[in-house]
Amino acid sequence: MLQQFVQGGLETIFNHLIKKTEKVEPYLHRLNGKVLGIKLQHSTLQCYVFFSLQHVDILQHYEGECDCHIEVASRLLFQFPKKAELSRYIKEQSIILTGDLQVLQDFVAMVEFLEKDPAELLSPYVGDVIAQSAVSFGQKFGQWVQQKTATSQRYWGERLTEEWQLISPSLAIADFAEQVDELAKDTVLLEMKIAKLVEKSL
Repeated sequence: MLQQFVQGGLETIFNHLIKKTEKVEPYLHRLNGKVLGIKLQHSTLQCYVFFSLQHVDILQHYEGECDCHIEVASRLLFQFPKKAELSRYIKEQSIILTGDLQVLQDFVAMVEFLEKDPAELLSPYVGDVIAQSAVSFGQKFGQWVQQKTATSQRYWGERLTEEWQLISPSLAIADFAEQVDELAKDTVLLEMKIAKLVEKSL
């Protein structure tokens, strides 16, 4: 239910941006009839974007074959890639692409082109002051989330490093003990071979 709500919200916002942006038609013309599948890496979350000449539809399920399908790293949700950055993200596997690269390039180019000033988009509905306050709060909240995420990653990285430093010596000791056992076995076998050779020589 939550995923459907989010997808419905994204579709509404996206189509609103399309209506508010002048000269967006060439991008929609290139994407007309195409289907872009988007999946979050290491997750079951996915959606499908259907393009037409006037708007886009975003659905949770699609039985047909996508013109382009991508799996996206979660960090890109907060840092939407630019067209010039796609090659780098694909090389480092932050974006795993199947199908027509041109569809992804046209989609990213269109997103870059769309009018995305949140305050300007909100002001006709709530007024300039409230719109600016809401956008300011949203930006500060986003920065807070990113800081908390970075702090959490650093904390767990340090914890794992500390645990590895504790575990590592015990692993080294166990490996050394195994090597000693192997050496002892090899020594016994060598002694037996030497004894046989001595018996033959006598």
